[in-house]
Amino acid sequence: MRKAQGLARGRSRRKSGQQQNGGPAPAPGGGGGHPPNGPNANGGGGDGGGAGGGNAGHPVMMERRKPTPEEQALTAKNYRLAKELSELRVRHRDETKTVTRLTMENMNLASRCREAITHVAMLKKELLVNQRRAEEA
Repeated sequence: MRKAQGLARGRSRRKSGQQQNGGPAPAPGGGGGHPPNGPNANGGGGDGGGAGGGNAGHPVMMERRKPTPEEQALTAKNYRLAKELSELRVRHRDETKTVTRLTMENMNLASRCREAITHVAMLKKELLVNQRRAEEA
């Protein structure tokens, strides 16, 4: 009674176009990629620091700003809550397995009790028949 655990949230079993065909999936309409003046064109506005690229690829411009204390506190809280959620999911899965096992045991015992009650009722009837025969004899 276990759900499929192999897939992460938002993932599917279907392979992407690149994995199925051995290469990138073609764009609709037959065009294979960006237009000539797009982001991959040589010499203009790209992030590689080429001709006319400005400071976009310069290491100083790529540095991240230091998070504020509030952001640091929220990040730490987020990690703590994510860890707690993960632990609760594991505990819930374990408890679900336990509940399922106990339910099956309970159903098995209930079935055995019904059989025992039926057997006792049959033995009572048989005892009554034997007592009447003994009284008649």
